[in-house]
Amino acid sequence: MSLKCFRRTHVAEGVETQEQKLQLKELDCEYAQGYLFSRPLDSEAIEELLCRQS
Repeated sequence: MSLKCFRRTHVAEGVETQEQKLQLKELDCEYAQGYLFSRPLDSEAIEELLCRQS
């Protein structure tokens, strides 16, 4: 089953492993957050990250 059938935006939280990421991809989950992608950041670190990416 795909999450897209619910016509909502879903964000998976707490993704820590590649296996979890692949399972979410199979479910068509487009958005995820967790330690696999980044450790928690304070506001200054987020601002720096966003400035570097733009």
